Order: sequence, then C-alpha cells, then structure tokens
Amino acid sequence: SEPFQVCRYTDYDYTILRHIPCDQARGKQKERFNECFIMADTETSKSHPDTFTLDAKGKRIYDENPNYIVKWSVAVNVFGFNVCVLWGDRPTDLLDCLVRIHAALSGTCTIIYVHNLSYDYMFLRKFLNKEWGVPVKQLNTKPHYPVELVYGNGLILRDSLILAQRSIEKWGEDLGAEHQKAVGKWDYDKIRHQIDGLTDDELLYICNDVLCGVECLSILRRTIHKTHRGMPYTATGIPRGELREIAHPHHQHEWCLENYEYWSYKICERFYHGGYTHNNRNRKGDIMPAKALDFSSSYPTTMLLEMFPWEKWCRLFGNPTAEWILSRSDREAFLFRVNVSKVQLKDYWFPMPPLQLSKVDLIYDAVVDNGRILTAGFVSMVMNEIMLELFLELYDHDELEISDCMFAAKRYLPDWMTKYIYQLFVDKTMLKGRDPVQYAIAKAKLNSIYGMCVQKVEKPDIIEDASTGIYTITQPEGDEVFYREVKKRSTFLWYPVGCWVTSYAMRNLFKLGACARDPATGKADPDAWLYSDTDSCYFLDYDPEKVEEYNQRCRERLLERGFPGVKHNGREYWLGVAELDGKYSEFRAWHSKCYAARYADDWEGKEAGKLKITVAGVPKKTGAGCLEDDINKFIPGFIFQGERTGKLTHIYNYVDAITINDDGDEIGDNINLVPCDYLLSPTVEQQIDNFMEGMEVSITYYGEDEKAIL
Repeated sequence: SEPFQVCRYTDYDYTILRHIPCDQARGKQKERFNECFIMADTETSKSHPDTFTLDAKGKRIYDENPNYIVKWSVAVNVFGFNVCVLWGDRPTDLLDCLVRIHAALSGTCTIIYVHNLSYDYMFLRKFLNKEWGVPVKQLNTKPHYPVELVYGNGLILRDSLILAQRSIEKWGEDLGAEHQKAVGKWDYDKIRHQIDGLTDDELLYICNDVLCGVECLSILRRTIHKTHRGMPYTATGIPRGELREIAHPHHQHEWCLENYEYWSYKICERFYHGGYTHNNRNRKGDIMPAKALDFSSSYPTTMLLEMFPWEKWCRLFGNPTAEWILSRSDREAFLFRVNVSKVQLKDYWFPMPPLQLSKVDLIYDAVVDNGRILTAGFVSMVMNEIMLELFLELYDHDELEISDCMFAAKRYLPDWMTKYIYQLFVDKTMLKGRDPVQYAIAKAKLNSIYGMCVQKVEKPDIIEDASTGIYTITQPEGDEVFYREVKKRSTFLWYPVGCWVTSYAMRNLFKLGACARDPATGKADPDAWLYSDTDSCYFLDYDPEKVEEYNQRCRERLLERGFPGVKHNGREYWLGVAELDGKYSEFRAWHSKCYAARYADDWEGKEAGKLKITVAGVPKKTGAGCLEDDINKFIPGFIFQGERTGKLTHIYNYVDAITINDDGDEIGDNINLVPCDYLLSPTVEQQIDNFMEGMEVSITYYGEDEKAIL
C-alpha cells in the first residue's frame, strides 16, 4: 500500500520492506528466499578520453585508462508492483544499500539480479571481497562470465542476461514492460565523477534500466509459473524445467540411471557436431543474385519425425561392413570408428563437402576447404549411420574399415516429449501478432528445446582466484564424476538424442541443397548452391517442384505422426518445410559466417533494396553501414571500424588495492571498453605438403571454430 518512491538510497525508509513475504524452508534446507525481484545496475565513466598508438601493422594499441562506477540504481518489485528505485554514486554505497534491503526483509536469502553481471562484477569484485568476503559459491559459464555469486551474508548476485538472451532494451520491448529503456538519455562519452549530480534525463535513464529489468522478471515469473526460488538460471532452463515435470510421472530419471554408461557417453560426446555452415568455394567473392530457403524449426522437426537411439548401447563384436550397417539403419542406430584411405569428393568441385576436420582424430595428406575435407590420404573419425550414408554418397574412397562399433534400437521420442515440442510450435504460431509477451516466451522456449538435449553430463569447474582474478578451468573426468552427475534428479534427458538431431538436420540440408539448379538452363547444378547455414540454403536458383516435393513429403510424415499444420490468420503453418526467406539482387560470400547481400527491389517487405551483412564478430545493423551501401567494398582487407560498428573489446584492468583519485572516485578492478576493428579476410585453405604423405599427423584443436594445424 506504500507509494512508489524514487530517491537517494540514504533517504529511503527501509522498514517499508518488512512487509515483503518470504517462502518457507524446504526439507533440510534452512534458507528462506525473499519473494521480490531486485535488480541492480551500474553506470561507469573513464578517467580521461581514450588515447592510442599505432603498431607496425597500423593496429591501434590503447593506453591504459582506468574506468570506475559513477552512478548506480536498484529497483524492487513485489508480485508485479514496483516498490522503489534507490540510487547512489559509489560502489561501497551500493553494497551498503543492498545490505540495508536484505536486513529489512524477513527471509534469509535475497537474490539481486544484474543484467550482464560479468561486466558489473568486475567493477565490484574488490569491494565485494572486502565487505562481504569471497563468494561461498560461484557458478561460471566461462572465465569472466559468472551466472551466480552466493555470499555468506545471504545475498546472491545472479545474471539476468543469460536468462533473457537479449539486451534489456529488447527484453522490455518483447515482454511489454511498463518502463522501457530510456535510450539516448545517457552520454557514454562524457567524463564523469562520483560527486557529480544527475540531470532529469540521466536519472530517468538509470531508473528505467532497473525498472524494466524487474518488470520483465515479474512478467516471466507469472508466465512460467515459478516461485522466486525456482526461477531458472538460463533460457534453456525454462523448457528444461517444464519438460522435467512432464517426464517425472514416466520415471524418465530412473530410465537414465539404468541406461547411461560412461564409455558410451564419451564416444557420443566425441562424435557430436553442430550445425552445418559452409560457403561455395568455387564462387568465393563473386557477386551474384541469390534466393534463400529456410527450414521452419529445423531441429524441433527432426525430434518429432525421426527415430533415435533410445536404449542402453551395446558393443558389436567384429567389424561390420558399411553395407550391413546401412541395411539396418532404419531400425538401429550405430556409432563407430571409420578408418578410410584415399578419400576424395566424387565431384571435386562439389561446393559443400560434409566431412568436418575438427571431428577427425587422425588424418594425413589432406586438402581442406574452410574446415571441411576435400581429399585426404587417410582419415580416422567417429561416425553414425546417417553420416556414413552421406559420406558414401559424396566421397570416393579406397579401403574402408569399421571398428569399435556400438548399436542401440531406434525409437521415436516418447509422447510426453514430442507432444510438448509440438505444443510449443502451436503456441508460438497462434500467439504471433496477438500476445507479444506470450509469443516472445513461446518462441524462446521452442528455440531452446534442442539445446537442453546436448548439455554435457560432465561440466567443467571454472574457479576464480579471489586475490588475482585469474580463472582456472578443470574438466572433471572419470566414471565416478560421471555417475555422480547422472544420479542427480535433474538428469532426465538422453544425450545421444541431441547428437542425432544435428545429423538428421544436416542430411535434410543436403536434400534441400540438391534442389539447386542453373538459372539459365533450368537443369540441376550443385554449383548453384552458394551458401548454407544450419537450416538455410542460398541458391542462384532452385527447382520449385523439387522443393515442393520435399515439403509435401514433410507434411505427409507430420500428419502420419499426428502433428498437423496450424492455421492462423488465414495461413497454414507447418514444421520443417522450406520457405523462401529472402530474394537478393546481390550476394557475396567469402567463407562461413561472412557474407553480404542486398534484398531485391521486388522483395515483399521493408528490407527491399537494403544491404545486410553477416560477419562473425561484427554487429549486423551498424556493420552494414560501414559499406556505405556498396557491396563492392566487401572484400578482404576491408576494415569494419569499431567507432562505426559499436563493436567493443574488453580490456581487464586488475589493481592491487582500492584507491581514491584526486576527484574522490573510488576505483577498484575495472574494464575498459575500447572500439574493436574487424579486418575482413579470406579463408586460408589448409593443406599438407606432399612430403608428409604416408605420415600420421595428429591435430591440435582450437575450439569450435574448426581451425586446426595439421
């Protein structure tokens, strides 16, 4: 019943918060969580304008420039009602404010959300360690990216960005928050100090940031029917939690306990591959017209239509032939090692080689195109029956030996899972144009459904050294660790499902790619397949009859499985069908995740005539502006300047101790964000010289970017 207040934190009557309820302790747990959403945010300033020198290559080397907090704000929301926004200047005052809030509340635990905690934590860590001690629990996704920090005083810092998967501005728009981000009200280039006052616009800016955040959290909580304690950490956690509740009566956790085995899991983990992304090397840099086809919900479709390994894996004694495996592949799943010599694409100029270099365990005498194998003297890698079929279709080879084979019966995914997935598609479709809040959440859940199936059982331990800020990563391995994780009640998903999803999706992508045709002759032409990315293909032209034949077969299979199209606003929507996603007058690509395209003037949509780019590491909207509407500038050597794109790089500055400068600013560890240029470069094809022929060469991996040294 108290009126909403905005004030400096020292002027607030914290006794108002004593009426906020807390939940009850659960079982042996004594913690009681306060049932309110609280979000904190900081604004920072540099001590002086950035200065830099140029190195021999013309790259800018920025001088050290301390950055520090100059203002902060905290919003409190109870069951959808905003209680207050409190603000202050110094980081020590922010911690004081949070302690006062926690002391006024009746529970033992208070969660404080921070949107992009990884940034704010760097500025606060010295002050937090001094005032609250080091975290008693810290959950990190990777170095410098904490998801949750639990302190001994009952305060918990939690990241909301990983839950929202979008900026606070976009989150507020999607969920229809009452308070939207006050874009443009804060000058980020202004040099500020903690003693400076606030203009009305600046106060509006820092207030709306946190109000938008707590309102989005409240809307999300009501929509997914969670308690404050039970709020998921990540976007994937939303469908995972819902599906776990659905799976519980079917004893799915007990099923996993019975069927998970360490040896088979490790082989599946080694085999797993992501989406297929590749550029036609024969047309690298050419400027051409193009048409793009895009699958509707590619991964969820495979989960509804295909059969997956769904029982405990068994070892197959002896070495089967490829023909024997394929003859049984409609009812059994296989995972095995392939040792094959003299590998070569049947048509060397075929633009989309499927074999992925980063999944190879042993290779020599190889010619590689952007991480995909064109030819090799010898290859040893793990495959399943789907990839084997694709390999035999597209590659010639000499000797092929299959060993270390394991198999399991194939089944459709259980009804409790497929019905949930289909309902997500129905919800997303029916809510489009009606309820933007529910639509945004339904879309996010459908997009997350696959990701939760490939979460690794063995998760790395990422530990921060409180004194130095250095993170160490250890990957726990061994059957003891594995089975301890499997026994947790949260385990109910079968990791091999995710492995087969990407294989099926890749097979479907190649079926769509086979629809490519020469626009001049109308005849099938693989070289008209210009570019592919997971669930989309770009063509010079394609055969509409072949595409419709594929789509019709997809519809028929969906009907057979009981998943019909959804009618909405006079249109029928189907899972898995390929639809025109763009028509372009100009298209130019250099390698995967590196292309520019101009929408054709007759394209139906507001994008007509506009130039767009997709370049990994460059913001799409601002990056396109750097080309000044000229695709001819999109060439190797072009620099996307950070000042124009807004792309920033993080420079982490660790200090020995908290200091106070001449202006009275409290300064601890900090991050300096400086403009980050991106140099467009062609892909360098990796080859092994002939003198290495006959030698076995192991590969050093560089993560998921598929780069390797041979």
